[in-house]
Amino acid sequence: MAYLNVNFYSEVLGMNTAMNVLLPQRTRSKIHDDPDGRNHYPVLFLLHGMSDDYTGWMRYTNIERYAEEKDIAVIMPDAGLSWYADMAQGYAYRRFIGEELVALVHRMFPGISQKYEETWITGNSMGGYGALSVGLTYPETFSKIGAIAPGCAPDGFFPGGDLCRVISRSDRFWSDIFGDLSAFKGSKNDLGALAKGIVDAKRPMPEIFQIVGTKDFFYRCNVEFRDTLHELGVNPKFVEVPEAFHAWHYWDEFIQPILNWLTAKEGA
Repeated sequence: MAYLNVNFYSEVLGMNTAMNVLLPQRTRSKIHDDPDGRNHYPVLFLLHGMSDDYTGWMRYTNIERYAEEKDIAVIMPDAGLSWYADMAQGYAYRRFIGEELVALVHRMFPGISQKYEETWITGNSMGGYGALSVGLTYPETFSKIGAIAPGCAPDGFFPGGDLCRVISRSDRFWSDIFGDLSAFKGSKNDLGALAKGIVDAKRPMPEIFQIVGTKDFFYRCNVEFRDTLHELGVNPKFVEVPEAFHAWHYWDEFIQPILNWLTAKEGA
């Protein structure tokens, strides 16, 4: 496995940014390696959470070992505190991930597959919301979305919301990201509205896997989002882990069934 720290310029963001990249490497002398594997690799765009950056998955989990076992490429971009939104006052991170970064990765790394069925997105916490919001905005790009303890309803953090005790930020912080806070429901940042738009337009619906602990402060919003999907005729894979809460200790475990699901052969 090759591990790269890539610093590059984004036209969409109008600035330099960074990502960590894991690429399968064919060798003949490394123990347990297979020199005769495939030439193009499925790709997972793996997003970080609110208190982390693009280094988080490499620092706190065994993602490199897991990716090597699955023979996939992993792209871990930085997105600051953007909630992966096209910010009202700031940067267009959703468009950066969903459009520019996907195209840039294919140009930089021609060994990465461009097949729809081999292009996936996953994240934890804020990155779980990001994976869902990016994946549901670009359903023709990402065939599968994994959401690990995702913040499905960021409006719960708005002042007066049921989660503002967990993360206390000002109206200005949230309105810079999402715009008019009173208009969040039904907007382009509302996951339920994004999913409904796909169904109404008869666009392809990515497969979705949510996994969350029952002691996680995002547990309730995950159940509510799952139920919203059911009302739309969409059936996500939903796993709740008893007693688990919002911590890397669990997310290192949670990424493993997601990787199994992403790489499972059809009908397996």
